[in-house]
Amino acid sequence: MSLLVIQRVWRMGLARLCSIRKAAPINSGLSAEQVGELLARSGARTLISAAPEFDAASWDVAKALAEGGSVDSILLLSPTGTTVTAPVPTLPGVTVGYLTDMAAGYDGAVFA
Repeated sequence: MSLLVIQRVWRMGLARLCSIRKAAPINSGLSAEQVGELLARSGARTLISAAPEFDAASWDVAKALAEGGSVDSILLLSPTGTTVTAPVPTLPGVTVGYLTDMAAGYDGAVFA
């Protein structure tokens, strides 16, 4: 399977996740203000961000928004093929976890 096909399949899955759960993926090219505006307009309470050890700037934005009460959960991404060794960061009142770990028990039959 080509990389392009894998990327498209991943994006479709992420788009479905975002539309059902109202999640907002972010990147380090966006400021906290820009992401805050995206959250406000979409009603999303979940952010999808690169893990802090892979993109500190994205994590800083996610952390600032979580500390400001704009999000309830942060799903962390790590590069494909890597083994996560860093502990999951903790933020009071916010669920934080690696997307792969949090989705491991999901059977796909029900989205709750």
